[in-house]
Amino acid sequence: MKKRGLQLNEMEVGHLLDLMDIYLSEWKHRDEMLWKQVFKYFYATLVVLFLPNIASFLGINLPEFPAVLFPLAALVLSLVFLYISIGYSKRLEASGNTYQKLINLLPEELRRVSVSDPNIKFGRFFLSG
Repeated sequence: MKKRGLQLNEMEVGHLLDLMDIYLSEWKHRDEMLWKQVFKYFYATLVVLFLPNIASFLGINLPEFPAVLFPLAALVLSLVFLYISIGYSKRLEASGNTYQKLINLLPEELRRVSVSDPNIKFGRFFLSG
């Protein structure tokens, strides 16, 4: 029985580069979304945390709430936002790993030079993970 689909050894470099462009645009989008969400969540938590302190400055009349309510709400928001942000970062990591697999399919002379390459001075000190 004959296999269907594209074999990796049959893929031309041009098609591989087109596929890499698609995955790179996905990675860029996910990276942009991650940072937008992180900053939105960070500022929302800060506003909730400091709202009782800056309410009079902003001209907001808050009802009498217990003093501990706003820091607790900020803590809960922080934990929820942490979970959501980790989800975004894992999606970004999966997209990046797929892109790296495609880079590894390129001929050796077209691949990206690694930071750990001996030709990169002091590069070994900046390896991640």
